[in-house]
Amino acid sequence: MRTLEIGTGIGFVSLVAARICGENNVFCYEANLELEQTIRRNFALNGMTPNLTMRAVTVDGAPITFFKSDNIISSSLYDRKRDDKQIVVESEALSDVLAKHDPSALIMDVEGAEVQLLGDVDLKNITDIIVELHPHIVGEAAISTLVSSLKARGYLMRSSNRKTSHFARAA
Repeated sequence: MRTLEIGTGIGFVSLVAARICGENNVFCYEANLELEQTIRRNFALNGMTPNLTMRAVTVDGAPITFFKSDNIISSSLYDRKRDDKQIVVESEALSDVLAKHDPSALIMDVEGAEVQLLGDVDLKNITDIIVELHPHIVGEAAISTLVSSLKARGYLMRSSNRKTSHFARAA
């Protein structure tokens, strides 16, 4: 199974995916450039090197303003009205990333950007989506619209635990 992870954080999920799918089948993207050394160190400590790209993934591939939080799990494309540092980050368009890697699984933790990224992109050969949903950032209505959109495209919510949901394409 080829896996695309968007929002790599410190690399933990990428390592789990690499153990399951093989490191050459895992493609991970992280927008917070300051995490690269930590991610690569975690990969080295675990003897695996999934394919890491230090860029954001966006709808259009244009550079974005990224709000870098001191708490790495809270950095976001959204201005959450905190004292986050604003940095400009290069990005790749999700459609290009999907065409390049042709994943069958998508793992995403992007602090609210899931609404735009999964909105109406052609998910091609993706059979499984594991996504952390952020209604506290984008609002319940936006999440409800996203879930309805995924259902309309043939995905069923197979499980949900707190903020993380697994959607699978109906057989």
